[in-house]
This record gives sequence, C-alpha cells and structure tokens, in this order.
Amino acid sequence: MLKQIDISATQVGSDVVVRYRGGANAGDISALDITIVNSRGQTTNERETAPVTGQEFIFPKIGTMDPDQVTVVGIFRDGSEQTVLTTQV
Repeated sequence: MLKQIDISATQVGSDVVVRYRGGANAGDISALDITIVNSRGQTTNERETAPVTGQEFIFPKIGTMDPDQVTVVGIFRDGSEQTVLTTQV
C-alpha cells in the first residue's frame, strides 16, 4: 500500500531546501533518506531521523544553475521504504 507523505524540494540561491510537510501517513515515518545529485555530478546523501512536520532540511551550496536531482525515500515504522519524492530543482 502506498503511503502518503507531503514533501517538496526547492532551490534558494545555491542551497537546496527539502521541506517535510506531513501527510496522511506522517505518523508512520521514522526517517527520511535525502539524496541530491547536482548537474556537476556532486552527490550528497543524508538520513534525517524523526522528522517533524514543517521541518526544513537545508543543503548549502549543492545547487547549480542547471537541473539538480532530488530523491527522498521515506523509512516507515513497519520497516518498509518508499520513494516519496523524485524531482529536479
């Protein structure tokens, strides 16, 4: 069953900002795995444990003028994982 998590990513200057806004299954989330691959091939990967609705995760100086790939995988309390966001910023 697909879980519903509300998450978005934007670029502010050279920073990439991932916003966790909750969603129908927010109570089931235990962590978020955030991966950013910029247009120059630089990669950053972070696991954010116990995210709180409204929380922002800022990745400084990873954004470029070209599209950068952002992928977020939700880790849920039942042990399941699901990609909850794939986008370009």
